[in-house]
Amino acid sequence: MEAQQHFLSRRVVFTRKLILAGLLSTAFAAFGSSAAAGRISSLYTQFTLKDCQLIETYEKGQGAAFRCPGFRGHKITVVESDLRFFITYRQDGKKQTVSHQTLPAFNSIFSGNRPAVIEWRVHSYRGGWVPFATIIRYYSNHESGNGKRQDQTLVITKIARDDACHIGYVDAKLNPDANIIARQVADRMSDEFDCRRDTPQYFGKTRAGN
Repeated sequence: MEAQQHFLSRRVVFTRKLILAGLLSTAFAAFGSSAAAGRISSLYTQFTLKDCQLIETYEKGQGAAFRCPGFRGHKITVVESDLRFFITYRQDGKKQTVSHQTLPAFNSIFSGNRPAVIEWRVHSYRGGWVPFATIIRYYSNHESGNGKRQDQTLVITKIARDDACHIGYVDAKLNPDANIIARQVADRMSDEFDCRRDTPQYFGKTRAGN
């Protein structure tokens, strides 16, 4: 509990208005000192559904829920429903805002036989690491006048003591530096983003309609 309260106490030095407007060039210039001091880092986990435990199936083959390996032994819940994927971060994840958040198009966190990879943004505390956000690549297919197009989107999720929610998205095909942008969004927005009130935005270069 003390560790969770600690990472929630970090402060962001730019205004919410600039953040939610997506003015990255201004907001990122105001980055605080914690990351510069080396107190924020990334750790990675990966899994396929073969590594997970089936915990629930839905009627008429509409999907299923799996308990999967997460950060340092903690479990996450992965739900596939209506050809879309949802991820929660607690035993009672159905109560989290993120339990009903995904991309609008049919999507997956897997591509072929490759495992899903979760990048955990972590804050150092008393010789250990406390996660405060995740970054996950989603794959989605779109129909257009030029045929089918597969998009790749980095989904940034805030993890807090009382909730978890999407805070931003980055088009990984349009932005060569998509991973860097996603880390900056996670580090600078996770403290102040209100899961119940704020709306996640796209950052970096975007396609029409995003």
